[in-house]
Amino acid sequence: MPYDAPYEYKGKAQGGWLTISLGTGAYPSFFTKHTFPRLAVSFEQAMDWTPDTLSGSFTLPTTLEPGQTYNVRAKLETADGKQETDTDWGVFTIREEVPPVPPKADIKDFDFRATPGTYDIGDKVPFTAVYEYEGKAQRGRLTISLGTGIYPSFFTKHTYSPVAVDFEESMDWRGGTIDGNFTLPTTLEPGQTYSVRAKLEAISDYTQETDTDWSAFDVSEVPPPPTVTFDVMIWGTGGFGHYDKWRCYYWDPATGGFVGDEQWHYPYQDIGFSNVEPGGYLAVFLLEDSTMSDQFTSPTFEAVDGGRYQYDLDLNRVSKLG
Repeated sequence: MPYDAPYEYKGKAQGGWLTISLGTGAYPSFFTKHTFPRLAVSFEQAMDWTPDTLSGSFTLPTTLEPGQTYNVRAKLETADGKQETDTDWGVFTIREEVPPVPPKADIKDFDFRATPGTYDIGDKVPFTAVYEYEGKAQRGRLTISLGTGIYPSFFTKHTYSPVAVDFEESMDWRGGTIDGNFTLPTTLEPGQTYSVRAKLEAISDYTQETDTDWSAFDVSEVPPPPTVTFDVMIWGTGGFGHYDKWRCYYWDPATGGFVGDEQWHYPYQDIGFSNVEPGGYLAVFLLEDSTMSDQFTSPTFEAVDGGRYQYDLDLNRVSKLG
């Protein structure tokens, strides 16, 4: 800041100093906030009052407060101890710093990627989402949906609750990354390939970007239940009395129906069942001449492959033999 300090002097030739201070307050109060190192000056010999001017400039220190008005006090003194002080009241005001206004919020280069692979229902699938953002600091959200279809068709099958995201203020494009995982719901179809669609939103100064990771992952096939082959014989008559032949069916959980050879067998013969699912039950009929018994229904049982079972009609019990 430039200054001029006019004065009048008379006396011998000698040196002196000019000391400048900055301060606050209203006349006559002066509260010193900064004093510059004193400046050396020279006085030429003068037999009578002789005018002169000191000119220069000083740099405003960083300790001054924005928005504050300052006074300037100057003290001019000679080497032999004479001095004069003057104060320039309300000389200048430090300009208040106006923070720059961030640009309107925007998102670009949003790229969402799920970790590819084959997953089981209930597995967690990791993902990474990168983006660039500019704008004010604000809250946002990331919404992830799973769907089927081939580009550009996307058929939504499941949408997760939004994940909270924080955007920091940025005057220019700044990169960001979101890492996480999502759990595969039970509504997904085994053996199906799924794409992932993600929408990234900034909420108050609204903007959004959407990206789709096509054919991102597969859901593993559910293996078919194991099948077994086993033989059945019967014991007792269940109150029917003597019989000549018998017939047996097995209710197969895999098909939800009965299987059997539809043949009558002699009492000493076993009846076999092949490639059926365990956990079913038997339906047995007895035949004496032309008279057929009512159905005997066994309890369910877990047959093992290659097993031989006896169905006791009197006790209504299935036992494994051997």
